Amino acid sequence: MKKIFNYVWFCLLVSAGGGCVNYSEKIIFPSEALLAPAPPDPLPLGGSKLGKAEIVQIETAIFENLLQRHLSDDGIYSAVFLHASQAATTALMEKFPNHQPPIKQLWHLEMRGTQSPLDLDMQLPALVLSVEILEPENNQVQAIGRWNGGEAVKGFDAFNLEKRDGIWTVLKQ
Repeated sequence: MKKIFNYVWFCLLVSAGGGCVNYSEKIIFPSEALLAPAPPDPLPLGGSKLGKAEIVQIETAIFENLLQRHLSDDGIYSAVFLHASQAATTALMEKFPNHQPPIKQLWHLEMRGTQSPLDLDMQLPALVLSVEILEPENNQVQAIGRWNGGEAVKGFDAFNLEKRDGIWTVLKQ
């Protein structure tokens, strides 16, 4: 009788352990959720003939121009998000440390269709800036800088850039 009891106990133990071994989904604890890895950098819009460094240079020039403008009179935006690489966003965060609203990385953003983009940290509307680069011609390129704060605050501006001494600079408009 003792052998049967031990056998049944052993079978229950093995079958219970087998169920745990087959569970493959990782459990994320609340303390780990804050440390989740950042999403990959967004792909640049256009610019197939340009190198990655040139794309970053052009985007940075356009973002600097847009960040110095007053794009909304409402003052309801809690953050500005840049559709750019993490490195480019970090560089612009350092260049504009006191920008109001502050510049944040993309993983703090939720796009919501026709509603204003949402800053996930503050749960308030946010503004998104992006750059579309057209094909270069004769050391010049055109780019479109866009801002999106929802249907009510949306716009764009066209920029002409010229490559001088290996650096893309915005031409006076």
